[in-house]
Amino acid sequence: MINLIKREKPEVFKNSFDRDDFKKISNFNESKLNITLMLEMMKLNWIIIQLM
Repeated sequence: MINLIKREKPEVFKNSFDRDDFKKISNFNESKLNITLMLEMMKLNWIIIQLM
């Protein structure tokens, strides 16, 4: 009878960023940009109202 040794697969070092991480970062940057644009629009609206 052969005794089989169960070997664990070697851990593969993955890149520091995988595709999901890049997606999360790009989504975060996009939402940050949207918030910045929204704030700028609010400032412009306030200025326009003051000028009326």
